[in-house]
Amino acid sequence: MKKPIQRTALKLLELVLAASLSVGHAETFPTGQVVPNVNAEELKQLRLSGEKGNATDQYKLGMFYGVGRDGLKGEAEALKWFRKSADQGYAMAQYNLGCFYANGLGGLVKDEAEALKWFRKSADQGYAVAQFNLGAYYDSGLGGLVKDQVEAAKWLRKSAEQGFAVAQFNVGVYYANGLGGFSKDEVEALKWFRRSADQGLGNAQFSLGVFYANGQGGLHKDEAEALKWYRKPAEQGDSVAQYNVGVIYEKAQAGLKNDVEAAKWYRKSAERGYALAQHNLGLFYATGLGGLNKDEAEAVRWYRRAAEQNNALAQFAIGYSYAKSLGGLTRDDAEALKWYRKAAEQGLAVAENSLGLFYASGKGGLDVDEVEALKWFRKSAGQGHALGQYNLGRFYALGQAWLKRDEAEALRWFRSSAEQGEALAQRAIGIYYAKGLGGLNKDEVESLRWYRKAAEQGYAVAQHDLGNCYQYGLCGLAKDEAEAIRWYRLSAAQGNVEAKAALFWLKLH
Repeated sequence: MKKPIQRTALKLLELVLAASLSVGHAETFPTGQVVPNVNAEELKQLRLSGEKGNATDQYKLGMFYGVGRDGLKGEAEALKWFRKSADQGYAMAQYNLGCFYANGLGGLVKDEAEALKWFRKSADQGYAVAQFNLGAYYDSGLGGLVKDQVEAAKWLRKSAEQGFAVAQFNVGVYYANGLGGFSKDEVEALKWFRRSADQGLGNAQFSLGVFYANGQGGLHKDEAEALKWYRKPAEQGDSVAQYNVGVIYEKAQAGLKNDVEAAKWYRKSAERGYALAQHNLGLFYATGLGGLNKDEAEAVRWYRRAAEQNNALAQFAIGYSYAKSLGGLTRDDAEALKWYRKAAEQGLAVAENSLGLFYASGKGGLDVDEVEALKWFRKSAGQGHALGQYNLGRFYALGQAWLKRDEAEALRWFRSSAEQGEALAQRAIGIYYAKGLGGLNKDEVESLRWYRKAAEQGYAVAQHDLGNCYQYGLCGLAKDEAEAIRWYRLSAAQGNVEAKAALFWLKLH
């Protein structure tokens, strides 16, 4: 159920706004605009120059006021100087003025149309960050624009070709998804992701990880290289990247596999609130993986945190914990039903099957409702869930709900389930071969093969069946009391009453 998140399928255009003006970064805007160090006399001269109309110095004064250098602080003053500079055509001041309108700074009312106007003026002069923002406005249809991804792609590319990392990443996204008039081209996407990633942009580094993990863009699958790139944004605190690092450490081949590292990264991601990591950390506690002490109560705590974020896997796990009295919970079928339903309604196949079982048996305060049970089994089976397929097969075999008895259809679903390794379905196929049901010819050898598959997985009923075959010389076997006793004992150890009775009978004889 665990797999790395693939975020490149999402379009992550976000405006690059001079938000530092409102939060007070002291040295550098996120756009690379730097406030130079000057002494008091130099600052005085800068102000005099600005008052005389020097656009560059007006822009610098805006920066001083905007970032709070040398005791100067005031968005309104910064706005005044940026506007003076922008009115004279200074591109970075025009961009910053656009940011003031976009953010509603300096006493301005937020005004996307006015922000767009200033971004366009700056972009037309070739300022890369403004070109990116103009592309983002076209992509999203902001500022009164009609959404136009072709125009967006034009401006994003202009910005990217100047080396702006955020634009390079988004050009990669456009190529990866075939947007903006670009043909879908993973090789080209990879090129732009790499350029951006080499500048340290976390989203691009993450995307490179995805491409290496999947073997996209002409790359060979390479878990080690994927891990390298995922780790970079993970170490910057990206919770999704942290989760993916955990998944690789948990699921990788022997050289990289490290459950202790997986637990560490799941915890980092989980503590930042990422629901999938919270669920996986819960699983590690439930099973004692990753050097953790087995602790079902701690597992339930993490499941609950993920479930409250509507994570279907965690919702199912909470339901299962209530159904089985795990983690200090008192068995509560009504509460289990509630959580199974939440997960099933999100399309989680295992929960759909569980909800079907509750309707079939009338648990959790439900009335028995075979029609509703059939609906949920069919949903689960349709997603390839082995138990859902088995239960749907049983409904066909028995003619439950509104279905006519149909052994051939039952066999089809049993086989789909059995081929995924579901022991209940494997035994059912063994019965069908033994009796010649579902259009099959009787075949003791094939019957034995399927009984053995189920028995070797520890299914007690199949273990009893296999013991029976050995005791009486069925399924094409010679009688073998010692082998019969061995299988009966395995079955009886799990509480199978028929196996216990068989062992008792053999002792008497």
